[in-house]
Amino acid sequence: MIYRFSHRKRREQKRHSTVFLLCCLFLFSITSLLVSNGPCAASSVQGVAEVLFCSEHLFVLPEKEVWLFSQDSLVCASFSPFKAGVGQEIPDWSSGGPLDSYEDTSMLSYLGLDYIRTNINPSVTPTVVIFDQLVDYTHPALKPVVDMVVTIDNNGDYKDYHKAQLNYMDPYNISDPLYAYLHHQNFYGHGTHVAGIVHQIAPNASIISVAHKSLPPWGYNTVVHAFLDWLDGAKDSYGSLIVSISEGWNSDQLDIPGISSKFRALAASGKVLFVLAAGNEAANEPTNGDLIYPAELANDWHRQEPFRDERYCVADKVDIDGGPIYANGILSVSSVYDEGVNTGKRKDSYVYDKDADGDLQLMAPGFDILSTFPVNNSINPDRTYSAVMSGTSMATPIVAGIAALYSSLYLQISTFAVERDLLQTAHYDANVPYDPTIEVERIELQKRYGLGMINPFELFGFESLDRDNDGLFDTLELYKYHTNPRTADSDNDGLTDKEEVLLWQDGFQTDPNNPDSDSDGLLDGEEFSYGCNPLTPDTDGDGLTDYCEITSSNTDPTKVDTDADSLTDYDECEVYSTNPLLKDTDGDNWEDAYELFTTGTSPIKSDTDADGLLDSSEFSIWRSLGYSYSTSYSYCLKKDVDNDGLSDGYEYNHGLKPDDSDTDNDGMPDGYEVAHGLNPKVNDANLDKDGDGLTNHYEYQLGTEPDNSDTDGDGYSDSWELANGYNPLDATSKPGGIGFW
Repeated sequence: MIYRFSHRKRREQKRHSTVFLLCCLFLFSITSLLVSNGPCAASSVQGVAEVLFCSEHLFVLPEKEVWLFSQDSLVCASFSPFKAGVGQEIPDWSSGGPLDSYEDTSMLSYLGLDYIRTNINPSVTPTVVIFDQLVDYTHPALKPVVDMVVTIDNNGDYKDYHKAQLNYMDPYNISDPLYAYLHHQNFYGHGTHVAGIVHQIAPNASIISVAHKSLPPWGYNTVVHAFLDWLDGAKDSYGSLIVSISEGWNSDQLDIPGISSKFRALAASGKVLFVLAAGNEAANEPTNGDLIYPAELANDWHRQEPFRDERYCVADKVDIDGGPIYANGILSVSSVYDEGVNTGKRKDSYVYDKDADGDLQLMAPGFDILSTFPVNNSINPDRTYSAVMSGTSMATPIVAGIAALYSSLYLQISTFAVERDLLQTAHYDANVPYDPTIEVERIELQKRYGLGMINPFELFGFESLDRDNDGLFDTLELYKYHTNPRTADSDNDGLTDKEEVLLWQDGFQTDPNNPDSDSDGLLDGEEFSYGCNPLTPDTDGDGLTDYCEITSSNTDPTKVDTDADSLTDYDECEVYSTNPLLKDTDGDNWEDAYELFTTGTSPIKSDTDADGLLDSSEFSIWRSLGYSYSTSYSYCLKKDVDNDGLSDGYEYNHGLKPDDSDTDNDGMPDGYEVAHGLNPKVNDANLDKDGDGLTNHYEYQLGTEPDNSDTDGDGYSDSWELANGYNPLDATSKPGGIGFW
């Protein structure tokens, strides 16, 4: 969404003063709730919806209109919320008061500037001109570096205020001449935010704030001409000027031939390098998605004299039409993410080089950039003097800051050389979804990403830097693998980033940012040490995860059948409950698979039928007795084959026949004889063990006990009871009892 200005006719100025005062009151009430950014920025300031700003026609949803006043006219602003929803770097607002640092750590780290800034030796102080809203030079982070303020009023008159004068001025005082340049839009700090970005990248750079006011569309033409005229007069006083413009202008309201001619003349001097924002929301741009003016000048006249200079030809890169690229004093910049899953990518809805004329040149981080903000404003009540903002407005001063930092290394350097080197070292993040070796994709790539992202590592000669000594250059870690260049093992999985990359080359493709690439519960380093595939939860495909095999079953995660018993480890653990480390779990001399699929016995019980014989031994016994394999196997499952009341093991161990219920053929089962103390091996049917006058066999038939003369315990022997008509099995059947049998 875009926040535009729409001019109302001059008759609005004739309104009664009461109406004027009411409008003013409305302005002050609404601006405590809403905020507008610089022309090409989306803001995210403590609890405020994000919006975009451009000084153009009323273009969007008219549901929320706010009257704003400038010195020259009455204008109407239409607010439409814009939520970027990117990045994670949010400052700690809770403490209140100024922050200890106004640096965006993720941005600086992604570009390697956290290292580069402190490992170079600047020899000159570069100067960066910021054409924007007034930079709050009273901000504690900016006060030392803002050396001059230039104000341009709506009539095109400009006035310089040098540092000595600024020390005695207060832009928050309504009577101060600078007040109007900071106060409009409720001290909205677009220029201050831009300046803070430049400063955190190039701390030694001197900043000149060229400030303008909120203007009706036609008034901007005068201001732009005045700015370029001031720049023409100032350029000779400096070795070179880096000019950062995070604004887009409605070309319908400008003297394009005249303004472009001045841009060209300033660029041709070799003393001015313009760094210009490409624009944000493509659908709402007046250019219908193409770059906004003046960023669209980035590819103009570069093959014309005096710009067609082989010294400043960009090596190893071609324009979108395949031709050579020469520095022309103008850089256009769009934004990419510097953290998260979209690192290195652009926002799809942002403007791009729609007409494929080579206007888009460089990309830089531009989402959720932390930087300075006016010290006194109603937007951030905690007064942290900071804000997090998104857009090409934020990417542009990053490039300007890097250009300034690079310029500081040389006593004399042409701005053409700076531009050439910035373009020549640009590269694409590995996340960019185009193949530059395919011509149709190269063109689409350059339409959306220009020549690539700004690359300070190569620009400053640190392309071989390896801060963590892991064997990977920081450039590879940041832009290809997105690992931490200050930690050898970014994900703490036991493998260095380089080792994971080497595994990657071997086909494993482990993720150096994920300690457990296959999410199986084992660190990649652990899997590598065990010989597992760190990209497959179940390396051997046996149904058990590597984690389970290593931590629980203690099986080999690289073997389907650890004990080679023809059963998979999974089946042994989860189906049959056998020991996957032993071929013969129960120790009965039969392997588990043999018992399961041949004998039918239990692989976890050595004596399946609990008859006192090992399964394999029992099988041998039955075979020795002449039984077939199948019968012998089945008998291993039956505890008492002859049903004589004695287990097979007992009979075998006591010399009895396990397949004959009456070993001695005396008419009494072996089990009966053993139970009553008879000899199952000798025919003792006609003997009388208990001496009650009844033979053993007769008592067996009768049901009395052959080893107890008084079976029912009634005091009368079994034989007497029988002889006298009583029941020897009923204790009540006796003299004086119930009766006769």
